[in-house]
Amino acid sequence: MVPLQTFTFLTDPAWLADAAVRSAALLAGAGLLAAGARRTSPAMRHLIWAVALAASLALPAVSGRVPSITVAVPESLMPLVARPAAAIEPTAIAARRTPPLPPSPELPEAAATTRVAPTGPPMRSAPASPAPLPPSPLDWPAALLLFWGAGALLVVLRFAIGLGTAWWMSRAATTIDDGSWRRLAHDLSDRLGLVRTVRLLRSERASVPMTWGWWRPVVLLPADANDWPVECRTAVLAHELAHVQRRDCAIQAVAQLACAVYWFNPLVWLAARRLRVERERACDDQVLAMGMRPSDYATHLLDIAGSQPPEWAAAATMAMARRSELEGRLVAILDPEARRATPRAVRMFTVSTVVVLALALAAVEPSGRAPQADGADDPAGPASGPTVAGQDPIADDEGPENREPSERVVQAFISALDDPAASVRRQAARALGRVRDERALDALADALDSDGDADVRSAAARALGRARRSEASAVLVGGLAGALDDVDAEVRQQAAWALGNLRSREAVQPLVGALRDTDPDVQEQAAWALGNIRDPAAIDGLRDALRNAADGARQQAAWALGTIREAGAVGALVGALDDEHPDVQEQAAWALGNIRDASAVDGLVAALRSAADDARRQAAWALGRIRAERAVDGLIAALRDADGDVQEQAAWALGTIRDARAVDGLIQALGSGGDDAREQAAWALGRLRDPRAIDSLVTALADDEENVREQAAWALGRIRDSRATDALVDALDDADADVRQMIIEALGRSGGSNPNPNPNPNPNPNPNPDPDPNPDPDPSPDPNPNPPDDAVAEQSGAPAQGLH
Repeated sequence: MVPLQTFTFLTDPAWLADAAVRSAALLAGAGLLAAGARRTSPAMRHLIWAVALAASLALPAVSGRVPSITVAVPESLMPLVARPAAAIEPTAIAARRTPPLPPSPELPEAAATTRVAPTGPPMRSAPASPAPLPPSPLDWPAALLLFWGAGALLVVLRFAIGLGTAWWMSRAATTIDDGSWRRLAHDLSDRLGLVRTVRLLRSERASVPMTWGWWRPVVLLPADANDWPVECRTAVLAHELAHVQRRDCAIQAVAQLACAVYWFNPLVWLAARRLRVERERACDDQVLAMGMRPSDYATHLLDIAGSQPPEWAAAATMAMARRSELEGRLVAILDPEARRATPRAVRMFTVSTVVVLALALAAVEPSGRAPQADGADDPAGPASGPTVAGQDPIADDEGPENREPSERVVQAFISALDDPAASVRRQAARALGRVRDERALDALADALDSDGDADVRSAAARALGRARRSEASAVLVGGLAGALDDVDAEVRQQAAWALGNLRSREAVQPLVGALRDTDPDVQEQAAWALGNIRDPAAIDGLRDALRNAADGARQQAAWALGTIREAGAVGALVGALDDEHPDVQEQAAWALGNIRDASAVDGLVAALRSAADDARRQAAWALGRIRAERAVDGLIAALRDADGDVQEQAAWALGTIRDARAVDGLIQALGSGGDDAREQAAWALGRLRDPRAIDSLVTALADDEENVREQAAWALGRIRDSRATDALVDALDDADADVRQMIIEALGRSGGSNPNPNPNPNPNPNPNPDPDPNPDPDPSPDPNPNPPDDAVAEQSGAPAQGLH
């Protein structure tokens, strides 16, 4: 579950300005891409706009969670593009799963004047902070957020009214049971490759054909639809079913959500309008691709366009004809040179382009250009390293007038590391962890090496672990490696976490040594760090830890070996399947499934008989990943396991191996296993396609569980034996629509029709047996101090987060 602290940035309007600028740039790029694709199909341009709108919604969540790209911009533009610190902190929390750090405190008076080092070095000084400005009588951030929220609510309300209007029209509608309409709908669905059930309704309240509903799609026809000629019925129904097949209603909902979030941005409304235009043209192309003459289709479209759809329903429904868009559609329909389709490779390349553009925009971290100055007024002199705008909270509070306050604050934090009070030094170390400055790294490294307080050293190690990996110099890594010998266990544990975050190969051997630490938490954290670095040089040390370390460290060592994925670890992991601790057994089985080495098969089969419940389930999953035929007998025996989850996972594994010896065991599981195991057994029998399973699958069509019935129908369609036809036809009166839909698909295959060779009704063949690959050792100590009275108060009640 995402911690609540992740969303605290929503209380600061700066995140909205940041997201608005990035989304505007993304939509502008998408517009250029769509303009360049004007000679491609409308479906291609619709795809561009759909991906761009979806990506614009993801930008606030992704921004800051990808490696940053620092871009220098004029200082005058920094208020528009600087990423707010409040938006960055939750990112660090989600990415590293570490306890959240409070905002940097205002420097106490003792830290702003002469500093007396606890060990007696020369005193440092820093200029006093400027006097605070008087408070504003109006809370502008809250007012802006309220104004934005009101606009967003209006857009959401508009969409809700559209849904309500559609519901109101459907209330007075009648279901179309006419055989000619139903046969036409089934035929067109087959030709479109549509396997979803669509409700056909007729209503006096409908003036034009309309479609809505992404989960349970509905096509609503006017009351006079029975008077239409067959050609007109075909055109209308093909167009509306094309909307369903393309899932346009879901895409429309995404577009409306983007309009709600960015209602103030005209580019979003333009993108939503172009999305609607290209959507209708793409459906027109699908109708023409089914063989209808363009001139006939244009005539039908003109006839239907005589009426206008209800305006309130426009936001939530797909109306076939809008007079405002009719001219462009007719020109496109009658254009003999228009492209109606685009190769799949081109579509994938275009989608990738939009996604890469979105990720690049999310990674951009603007940095203001410092004004030319001689530094005479700044005791710290010019910056010795890059300072990213928005990273220093106090600089953000003081505004973007110049960089002098930020430079002074950084120097003040560094000076505070010599304060006589350990609590001040600890708070300064925490604050420097959020400053992107080389001087901060040097000062923190000195504190880690020489400070006499263990909590200060722990905070310094934690701050160093938050440095960019590109800043992980040999000196920095060496300092943290030296801290692995600190007398305090928490410092050693924090240093191991930092080295794992920096992912430097130079840290492997020191971390291997830390696997033999006397403190179990340090062992566990060192194993996690080695798994994060993923260097094969750590295998020997991890194998030894898997035999001799504490419980949590053994589990973490198994996880690390599974992430490194080297065959040299298989023997030790097989031995760990007999570990006295069930969590270690389970993690070892997961690791062997990740490595996929056939030499692990015998050990995993033995674990199916003797390991703990979760470990047996994990062993079955691992054997399914390895797909070795000699595991079949052991998996067949596991179908009779007392644990239903083990039965289910064994059935899945047998379905992936696809060995005919498993048929009898799967048939038995289909008749006597638990609900999930029976469903998985039906899926596996469909994968094996053995006629011996037909009678049992026919019996399963009457199972009490609808998922089992659906999966049995899918399996019978895969086997394609005429003996199943009568049973499938008889089962068409099933109470569940998904089952009936799957039976139709199965009968289509038996009769030679194959509109969609993978209808995807089958359950996930891997019921997610793998445990969390990081057993959440909670290795990171909380270096948060109790701040002085004049410091910014820490957030209270934050849940502890483990490292993943």
